[in-house]
Amino acid sequence: MISGENKMEKTKLMTLAGLLFAMLALPAGAELIHRYTLNADGSDSVGNAHLTAKGNVYHSTTNGIPGNGGYAVFDGNDDAYFADANGSTFGLFGNYNYQTGTDLRPFTISLWVRSQKTGSVAAFALGTNGSSGTDSIGQPYRHTGFFIRSNSSEGNYAGIYARGAGYNSLVHSKTITDGSWHHVAGIFGGTYRTIYVDGVTQSSWTSTTNIPITSPEPMRFLTIGAFWRNVNGGEFVDDMLGDIDDVQVYTGALSANEIAYLYAHPGKTINPALTSRPSPANGQENVLITDFLSWTKGTDPNQFETITGFYLYGDFKNKAGDPNMYLIATLNPNDTDYGNLPNESLGLTYGTTYRWRVDQAINGSAPSDAKTLPGVVWSFKTAYAIPIISGISPANSLYDPGQTAQITTTYLSAGAPVLGVTWYRNGVALNPATNSNINIIFSDTQSTLTILSASAADEGLYTCVVTNSGGHSEPSPTANIEVKRLVGWYAFEHNLSDSAGNNHGVAIKADPNTSLSYTAGKIDSALVLNGTDESVAITRSIQRSMTIEMWIKTTATGSTGNWYNGRGLVDGEVSGTVNDFGTSLRGSNFAFGVGNPDTTIGSTTAIND
Repeated sequence: MISGENKMEKTKLMTLAGLLFAMLALPAGAELIHRYTLNADGSDSVGNAHLTAKGNVYHSTTNGIPGNGGYAVFDGNDDAYFADANGSTFGLFGNYNYQTGTDLRPFTISLWVRSQKTGSVAAFALGTNGSSGTDSIGQPYRHTGFFIRSNSSEGNYAGIYARGAGYNSLVHSKTITDGSWHHVAGIFGGTYRTIYVDGVTQSSWTSTTNIPITSPEPMRFLTIGAFWRNVNGGEFVDDMLGDIDDVQVYTGALSANEIAYLYAHPGKTINPALTSRPSPANGQENVLITDFLSWTKGTDPNQFETITGFYLYGDFKNKAGDPNMYLIATLNPNDTDYGNLPNESLGLTYGTTYRWRVDQAINGSAPSDAKTLPGVVWSFKTAYAIPIISGISPANSLYDPGQTAQITTTYLSAGAPVLGVTWYRNGVALNPATNSNINIIFSDTQSTLTILSASAADEGLYTCVVTNSGGHSEPSPTANIEVKRLVGWYAFEHNLSDSAGNNHGVAIKADPNTSLSYTAGKIDSALVLNGTDESVAITRSIQRSMTIEMWIKTTATGSTGNWYNGRGLVDGEVSGTVNDFGTSLRGSNFAFGVGNPDTTIGSTTAIND
């Protein structure tokens, strides 16, 4: 084995949440861009998309949601908060292509609602509602946009209107018009939506294609407490009879845990506050069993009470079949890693998938306290203990005598460092210490065997066995090296001798008591065969590449078809579809073929002249 010194350097109503929350380990993709607390007016406390009160909207501070002051009261008679962004889309979509419906960036709407109206109620709408009228570019306004609403005849739902395609909505059965406050949030993506009610998932939808919005212009209308129908000068429909509070708009999809936090902590925001940036990264593979865990504390603690510590959960020491995660450690607010100290062993094993999360304690809250902020569940997979061989190259090679030959095998052994490699030729280990004609180098990812001056003795099948520090060895596929040389030469100088070796021919005749005939040849003498019952048998195993050369003089004509149908010249044909070969006189031309599958190539020049 070659080792050591030879080693080379080395994211009452409903909430829609994205189905892809497993990919939202980092909440950085969700940013709060508009917030309407509705304490006294429709001002935007985060952005500049201020809303104007239409109709008889008024405000109250009695029995609102905790921690948010006042709220808006709607009488159900053409009153709403409304804004026309005049060509913009409130910063939600950037430069995304609504002509094709592709690349729709997800966004999140969060709000609180209280109502007892049993008819059609719209709490939030981005877009228009109508069956007639056109926009400034001639496109018809017809239920275009995104909405959160309730409808006594259809159920409670949320979804998207797409012009020309009707609407797509999700329906759930939870009652939300019971006169109590309910949390409402919506995550809308081009190909997915999920409904939540008061922080609990109700229904999901996903698609392989985006729902198209063929014109962005309708998306310029934002309405709270009604739908806006942009026809006949404009009107409000599906008016809210009830109360709405704390409308938050985010770019990106909040995770299920983040939405649950908004429900459990009225008046708070996510901007973001969950632990993030896990190491190992979420979904990472080939993690070393010696690695440790680290994370970043919520980056906006001013939005929350003081973070006083972390609760680390994981399934690192579970018994087989146990799907739960358990509390591993309670850590102080400055301790953002675990597993790097002697008393913090994770006990990781090779080739295993682990799940973990880090919850944040708020003002000393206990692990089971509702104030404790749950983290996102992350996962990683440790590397396998055995080396993984990815290939060997070249698989077949042919060299001139004296030429430098090289073979390289590639591998991965992230679970345990590679200690060394052993190269074999035809099953025999090669040792550079006793054979100066070979050189072997290796790194953590590959090893190369070099033969400085190739000769016949170097022909054969080569393999490389890779051994790692875990004591595991794994062989590579085989590679074949051949060196060009003469292996058989039959001059037919009145005999059947092999001038290049000792593999002499044997005459095959109907009458074994007679000899084969010779005549003057191209070079000295030549063998004469009668074309019926005379031939020469030569025992020869040819397993790799070869070249056959001969001088021929004949006036005969062979049969056509594959090479084995013709008159045999140097022929190793075996009956059936097998690994054989041969040369023959096919018609008037020279033919060469190989079996399994039987394939023949032939000359265009006649040789029977």
